[in-house]
Amino acid sequence: MWQPKRVLNGFAKTDSPRGPKRRRKPMIALVVAAVVLSAVAGCTKTDSSKDGSRSAEGKSLDKLVWAKPVDAASIDPHIDAGGNGADWEFFNLIYSNLVTLNTDQKVIPALATKWTQESPTTYIFDLRSGVKFSNGREMTQDDVVESLNRLMDPKVASVMAPRLRIKASSAVGTNQIRVELTQPNSSFLAALAMPMAVVLPMKEFDAGSFDPDKEMIGTGPYVVAKRVKGQSWTLKRNADFWGPAPKAAEIDVKIMTEDAARIAALKDGTADVTTFDQPDAQNLLKAATNVTTQVQQQNLYYRLDVNAKTSVFADHDVREALALSIDRETIINLALGGAGQASAAVVPSFGVCDASKMPFAQTDINKAKALVSAAGATGKTVNILASSAIGGASEIAQVLKSNLEKTGLKVKIEQIEVGPWAERVFSGEPADFDISISFFGNYADPNMVLPNYRTASASFADGYQVKDQTLSDLVDKTESLPKGDERDAVLVDTCKRIAENANVIPLVTKDVIVAYRGDKIVADIGKVDSVSVALRDMAQYGAK
Repeated sequence: MWQPKRVLNGFAKTDSPRGPKRRRKPMIALVVAAVVLSAVAGCTKTDSSKDGSRSAEGKSLDKLVWAKPVDAASIDPHIDAGGNGADWEFFNLIYSNLVTLNTDQKVIPALATKWTQESPTTYIFDLRSGVKFSNGREMTQDDVVESLNRLMDPKVASVMAPRLRIKASSAVGTNQIRVELTQPNSSFLAALAMPMAVVLPMKEFDAGSFDPDKEMIGTGPYVVAKRVKGQSWTLKRNADFWGPAPKAAEIDVKIMTEDAARIAALKDGTADVTTFDQPDAQNLLKAATNVTTQVQQQNLYYRLDVNAKTSVFADHDVREALALSIDRETIINLALGGAGQASAAVVPSFGVCDASKMPFAQTDINKAKALVSAAGATGKTVNILASSAIGGASEIAQVLKSNLEKTGLKVKIEQIEVGPWAERVFSGEPADFDISISFFGNYADPNMVLPNYRTASASFADGYQVKDQTLSDLVDKTESLPKGDERDAVLVDTCKRIAENANVIPLVTKDVIVAYRGDKIVADIGKVDSVSVALRDMAQYGAK
């Protein structure tokens, strides 16, 4: 049975090298990875006095009001890892990682001030001194080591385990830790920057006085003062934060699920900042001269899951016809209001897989129509599932319907709630759909998305994906190679193999709209955030 909370926001759980993970509580499904990080052989060193946070030009303010579209579904970062970007936004404010990302989405120090790579599989991290948890206790080496151990514990079943591939962690000297990997992993540091790979107060956890599923004790810029589930949060400035002092003394989080309500709140000043998945939000806010909007790339991309087992698309020629019918420019301009770029299985921001050079990338309706006819599929009806949980899915479905009907197929769009959608697509065999619109995240390194295409272990896709050992082997190879020309060449081969299979078809990038009261606050909004934390530097949003 598919576990609902396994895959929302593009982070799907795949089996680790040690075998299938125990499935925990429900999630929703989509999947992973983004910005380039090296795992070079030999000894490399990174050192920085920067603390990983940016300080905007705004002044201190008493309260910042955040109109948040979705509440957190889970507050345990290690177990939630793979669930919901709505959770990750809170982790970003309450907890800290060993490393984080800068404005260029490169890995930089956070709780670790520097690191040395002693071999392809061994890292030494120097820990920042004087860091305190929000309960006042100073962070120790043991907190870091045991946090990493918990992430790798099969009983926890964290989605980070197969991305980190940690063999062992241990304390070194008085303020260092050593991390040994099971194999070379070029995306290891990028994975450490994910919002789920945070350091918890493990002394309290081990003593039973701290339950991360019930409270949040971290080293981040804010502490939780109050929460009314599904309605609001009150966050207070952490006076002991190790980085730049947060500008807002308090963040008032209001959960507003309706786009119209958040737009109204921005216009009347009852909200200072929010985000939108729907691309038309910019147009709806154009008349509000006191509201600033920005499109932010999040290294996500829409994809089509195609049922290659029990539908008409079991015939590869019909899948090829589907791929050849897709007009990505119309999807971008009509469905997404001009936001986004055509994408391969690795997003364009990495400059590795050119979407225009992938197999079947160029629309060819005549060839597609001939393939459908030769397969005896002309006149057959196929369904496209569009979940209400995915902004833009319904609009994309309309474009795809128009595209696909030109091939001789008939198309029915089913717009359904997230629960029934997830059950039909991700519950196992047999899947009950023909085409489904989802998205993957290509977070801080290309390799972080590719395990979801490893057909030997991507169990969430068992109901619709055919096994391809060649593709699985390519994915394995990309993970073991250091950053460089050789890895890039294998990444291109992997992207091409995925496109040739036409079993999961990358479409276009999925961006987010950030909107804030530019007349009231100063907010540094990154052009890109590769780990789906659009308001990453909220702690530094200040008064104008």
